[in-house]
Amino acid sequence: MAFTFFILNSLNSHGALVHPHPHTLSLFLHQIHLLLSSLSLLSSSPSRSSHHPLSLSHPQTILRIRTPPSKPPRQTRPYNHSPHSLSSRHFHRRSISGPPGPRSKRRRFLQPPRIPPTSKIINSNQHNINSAFYGPTWRLLRRNLTSQILHPARVRSFSGTRKWVLDTLIRSLKSESETKESVKIIEHLQYAMFCLLVFMCFGERLDERQIRGVENVQRRLLVNFNKFNVLNLVPRVSRILYRKRWEELLQIRKEMEEVLIPLIRARKKVKEDRDRNADHDEGEDKVQNADHEDEGVVSYVDTLFDLELPEEKRKLDEGELVSVTTEFLNAGTDSTATALEWIMANLVKYPHIQERVFEEIKEVMGNKRGQDNNNKEVKEEDLNKLPYLKAVILEGLRRHPPGHFLLPHAVSEDVVLNGYLVPKNGTINVMVAEMGWDPKVWENPMEFKPERFLRSEGEEVFDITGSKEIKMMPFGVGRRICPGYNLAMLHLEYFVANLVWNFEWKAANGIVDLSEKLEFTVVMANPLQWVKINVDGAAKTNDSLISCGGVIRDNNGSWILGFTRSLGSGSALLAEIWGILLDITKGLDRGFGNIIIESDSLAAVHLVNKECNPDHPLRDIITKIHRLMSQAQNVKVVHVYREANRLANALASYASSMSDRESIFENVPNFCNHIFSEDFRKVCFPRRVSSQAFC
Repeated sequence: MAFTFFILNSLNSHGALVHPHPHTLSLFLHQIHLLLSSLSLLSSSPSRSSHHPLSLSHPQTILRIRTPPSKPPRQTRPYNHSPHSLSSRHFHRRSISGPPGPRSKRRRFLQPPRIPPTSKIINSNQHNINSAFYGPTWRLLRRNLTSQILHPARVRSFSGTRKWVLDTLIRSLKSESETKESVKIIEHLQYAMFCLLVFMCFGERLDERQIRGVENVQRRLLVNFNKFNVLNLVPRVSRILYRKRWEELLQIRKEMEEVLIPLIRARKKVKEDRDRNADHDEGEDKVQNADHEDEGVVSYVDTLFDLELPEEKRKLDEGELVSVTTEFLNAGTDSTATALEWIMANLVKYPHIQERVFEEIKEVMGNKRGQDNNNKEVKEEDLNKLPYLKAVILEGLRRHPPGHFLLPHAVSEDVVLNGYLVPKNGTINVMVAEMGWDPKVWENPMEFKPERFLRSEGEEVFDITGSKEIKMMPFGVGRRICPGYNLAMLHLEYFVANLVWNFEWKAANGIVDLSEKLEFTVVMANPLQWVKINVDGAAKTNDSLISCGGVIRDNNGSWILGFTRSLGSGSALLAEIWGILLDITKGLDRGFGNIIIESDSLAAVHLVNKECNPDHPLRDIITKIHRLMSQAQNVKVVHVYREANRLANALASYASSMSDRESIFENVPNFCNHIFSEDFRKVCFPRRVSSQAFC
């Protein structure tokens, strides 16, 4: 009976198979199922890709979703397509069957899926390129971007700005490398890319304070946006149940406007002044601004002021300009910075590849790294002479695409694709990472081998647009391919070349961890960095009970882990030493190779950093600490004043009042939230010092 039911439900009126899928789920159960499915897809490690469930079953899967009963009966189905069940022919007319139509049948796949209410807040009711329906508005916005900003001639006009951003990046990397043992490169890359995109968007070289202001708002939107998805489930109800979350979304939108509208208005005034000057008599001398070399640059927002929406017969309002410029900033920052980090990580992991890139650059530049101040930049016109560099970039995009999925598409009518029915309003996505890791297409796909992209004499350059053959598609393909793919390739080649030319890159702890985690893009789960651990002990004077506590933070001061532990009876010094032992243990358990431990006990710091007397009562525990320290690449135990150790002290004091032997805090606990906030904001506290200390 069950077998007969399966057969009947596997065929349809088109005579095509229906994708394998679970049964239709209820309103709340389908949300749980979809969430778990998404997490399993997105969190799968590349090292385990050969065991990915999708590679063991059907190349396409479907999740049937029942919409809320308050709306007309309708079913939408998200299809996830894995590697090379679809080839280039599936994106052309001859592979698609269905009722004949006057226009190209490929257009059935061009629409975005239904936009949820939270997204409409950010994109001003679908007034940007990614969310707009395929039609006049979408064509207007995309054509404006590609012809006005991404045209090769216009891209070249920003070469001076790229050089300025490169110089800023190199200075910041050199400065930090001189004061720290290691450098967390992703933060520098994100800031550099954001500086560049802000200039291209608004035509002004803003100071660091202004750039950080814009960046912080955009970062807050990207990091927090997924948590607003719950508001899309029966919006009228969820807005009441999750009122604070709804208010937070509206506050982010308000902050976006507060930051970007002044920049938009300032640029509009510049454009109006420039237009008035252009209308002066030809014989009149024009005023030249020698102090502003970028005065004649046309920015992205300049091109938006005069656009008229064809269907609404009006220009974009300020809110819509905020949405379009936000899309431009976010699309070109995180994805490029993430790709740069992955490529640099592989160059560090495989020094012979880094050396080959350097030697290729050296042949073109004709000088040694860093010896000629006038020859430190690999110029844009030199990039076409560096085929191995281009191969490294392509291999980085294949092996570590910043996004493992493309933006979703929806079909406008029932379509049979590759023998399977895609029903009307079905949502389709392509699993980009799986396509680049397909062993049927790529030999040893999990290896980083740039040589696979080196072409023989007379062989065509690899087509990353997929117009002839689709072997990988980090930028998508077809009409909705990322319009900025040429700009992204230029930025990747330019910055990788100059980072290799100006620095020799090595792992601080000798290990490069290529495991992944999902943020806005798929980033390195463990970027190279130092972590700082504050530790403290506490003792009750009445019964000699002791405890310890510690907090692990990254080099930005962000919370990673907190812990407390009750130790029974003992001395205050024993509590401090136990705290250091637990600190190192938990740091190593988390995979950190570079650790700084700060303690306000000078006696404990001296005991750990110096040879311990064989007769010392704490000899055994000190020996354990030294053994653990030898397992890490770098461990420093340093003394700080108690005022700088308030957070660890609060954790240790909390442990002394609790019955639990040990507690772990993945997030900042409420009882020390105010202290963490003051630490993070670097609030200073006075310290009383005896006058004899100055004698």
